[in-house]
Amino acid sequence: MTASPQDVSARAPALKKRACDSCYRRKIHCDGANPHCNWCSHHGIACTYARPLKLRKPRASNRKRSSRNQSAHGGSFAGSTSSHIDPPSSSASSPDPSAAASFGKLHFAGYQLGDINSFQGIPLFSSDGRRWIQERTGSKPAFPSLVAPLWQNEQHIANQVAIAPISGLALPARKVVDAYFQLFKSTTLNLVFPVVHIASFQETIDLAYSQPQPTESIEVLDAQACVFSFISVIHFFEGSIEDAPVDPELCVAKAQQLLPRILLQSTVTSLQVALMLGIYQMLSGHTQLASIHISCACRLVYMLGAHVLRPIRTDGRGRDNYRAQNHLRRLFWLCYTFDKDISLRTGQPPCLEDDYCDISLPDNYDDIITARWDADPMSIDDSEISALFVPGNLKLSLIKAKAGKLLYSARSLQKSDAELLRDVRELDDELENWRISVNKDWRPSLIQSGGATTTPSDMTQSKTMDAILSHFEYYYLMATIHRATSRCKAWADVEGGDMDGVGSSLELTVQASRSTLFYLRAAVHSLLGQSFWMVLFYPMTAILTIFCNILLKPRDPQAQDDLDLLKTAPELIKKMRTRRLTLKEFIHMKLVEDFIMELIRLGDCAIQKAR
Repeated sequence: MTASPQDVSARAPALKKRACDSCYRRKIHCDGANPHCNWCSHHGIACTYARPLKLRKPRASNRKRSSRNQSAHGGSFAGSTSSHIDPPSSSASSPDPSAAASFGKLHFAGYQLGDINSFQGIPLFSSDGRRWIQERTGSKPAFPSLVAPLWQNEQHIANQVAIAPISGLALPARKVVDAYFQLFKSTTLNLVFPVVHIASFQETIDLAYSQPQPTESIEVLDAQACVFSFISVIHFFEGSIEDAPVDPELCVAKAQQLLPRILLQSTVTSLQVALMLGIYQMLSGHTQLASIHISCACRLVYMLGAHVLRPIRTDGRGRDNYRAQNHLRRLFWLCYTFDKDISLRTGQPPCLEDDYCDISLPDNYDDIITARWDADPMSIDDSEISALFVPGNLKLSLIKAKAGKLLYSARSLQKSDAELLRDVRELDDELENWRISVNKDWRPSLIQSGGATTTPSDMTQSKTMDAILSHFEYYYLMATIHRATSRCKAWADVEGGDMDGVGSSLELTVQASRSTLFYLRAAVHSLLGQSFWMVLFYPMTAILTIFCNILLKPRDPQAQDDLDLLKTAPELIKKMRTRRLTLKEFIHMKLVEDFIMELIRLGDCAIQKAR
């Protein structure tokens, strides 16, 4: 039975009026009102006085008093008897490591609820996060069955690699490799995914087939791993070629088996292998493996000097050298793009640190990235290809890097509310400058309505996908930048008058999440099947943000509309799956759909409970 403040006073009349458990942990004033203090009443939580009474010793030493203060500030959530989720500690100099800021953590309106995303797109709520959900909904969340299988996709690939002996690494038929290489050269894929150097890859193929297998030559193994990786990536994008059957997953397993041996030398070929393996795993939804391979590729970028390379165009004998340097620089930008994207999705620090890299872009960059979609890959000379012909938008990648450093690094935990809000405004301005630089025909709009169109109908499929992904990245970056204000200490003092800034940021976070789902509804029929695992990340994080907002403000008139929007998500995600899923992917997608349905049920419970 929970004691009231009056009961406590009756039992211990010599003590000053006690703060409730929630106010005590936050070190904020508690008015002791019955049955709920002002803080607990405002947040709709139980106002408890369940912590044990402690009598102050008459002559406590300064050291003991300091020790008690440290214990009060550093107490973990797990040791609390209250079921309320604590906002971040009010101490800026001693943040709680368990609530470390990162893209991989969910902070929402002062609450740290767990991991905002997993490697497979399903959020992982902490035990305190589940307790908060139960308090707000009156219903126990049914999430446990959705957590265990998260790593299965990574595991089945790892098992494949472990059982592939070197003696069994037979190359595909030469005509198969030649067919895929010809396909690569004839499409815009080689302009935006320059995973191999067209001018020299034929030599790599010749070297791979130059010696009977097995071989101990590192150079030959390097070339063979490059062929395996190349086949898997091109097959992923373009599918099977008639009369050229190939098993892409087996090719990946063979390349991964060779990787430790070829890394004995730092070559452009080994960089291409690590990068292609990372791209394949990323597009397949195996972000953990992708992170490992991209990290390896980034170290090779440093070793080869590509992070500071500035190709200088020359004629005559120097032209071949320029081509090689230009290709190496394009590999750097590919690594940079995927490195920042993985950091954004997992909360892990990036491998390519901006302070150590030349990341300057030319003034005509916007013209360059537009030209890549209009170029004829068969007629263009690769010496004329810009080193910036890579997928996505490098300006967005630079903003991702800056957002991670300013808002979600360990150092950012030391910032005051004013410093954090200043950085949020600065990044918001940069994101807006990027937005208005985009062609007005496919420029993102923060307020996305349900009936909006995606892109002009005369755009090519590749250009359409680029525009769609830019929209999703814009909405996610908007939400990510403004969600950082959920760590502000103002959330622990809602009467302090500092809520305007953090409150408006929260609204922008939620609005960007709504726009993500509205845009998905408009763009779902234009999505390519190969992009499924890359795109799934965006609606999943948006769904979670909207769900948390429903629980935070169940009486808001918008809450029911938001719940109705969530109810459209399962069908939208089904429509995203335009390619045939493997059995393991199908099982995982069933878990994702069940998870969303549970969020919808809990959101409805929260609204009903608040009425």
